[in-house]
Amino acid sequence: MLGLLGMKAAASGKSAFTMTVAHGGSGAGNGSSGTGAAAGNAAGGGAVIKSVTGDTVVVTGPQVVLAHGIVQVQATLVGGRLIDVAAISLPHDNPHSWDGATAAAPKLRSEVLSKQSANVAIVSGATYTSHGYLSSLQAALDAAGRR
Repeated sequence: MLGLLGMKAAASGKSAFTMTVAHGGSGAGNGSSGTGAAAGNAAGGGAVIKSVTGDTVVVTGPQVVLAHGIVQVQATLVGGRLIDVAAISLPHDNPHSWDGATAAAPKLRSEVLSKQSANVAIVSGATYTSHGYLSSLQAALDAAGRR
């Protein structure tokens, strides 16, 4: 399964955010720590290459389910270079989640395009949305053959 996102309660009673991304049944990675009330998993299972035209690849990352909604991104690569990232789903079950997610998405997009990587800092105030966005993006990049 690709892009699993979960939440574990720490022994101290605080919530700890963990993320695991497995690639084809082998290997796993850790996410960062944070606090809050999010839990979930990758709903779609994995990334899907939507189209390949010449050297242009459009790939959709998996849905990452959070406590307040789903995060999913679509990436466009030309010649292996990331030229666009679009959030196609953001948490929206309440105004606070929607406001935080819609404020975070353009910041994440800008950083991702600038660094050409999903390895960017999370947006303060949108920790879970940031982790979901970056997890979905990394799975999309992996499916496109780009790390």
